[in-house]
Amino acid sequence: MHSHPSSQSVTLHFTPVNMIDKHPIQDEVDYTTE
Repeated sequence: MHSHPSSQSVTLHFTPVNMIDKHPIQDEVDYTTE
């Protein structure tokens, strides 16, 4: 159970960085496709 929180902490830290970098790109692609 101690391994679970540790893994989540790393994912949460990496999620915002990856989302911010991919969010704008995906949003632009979605708008262009529509």
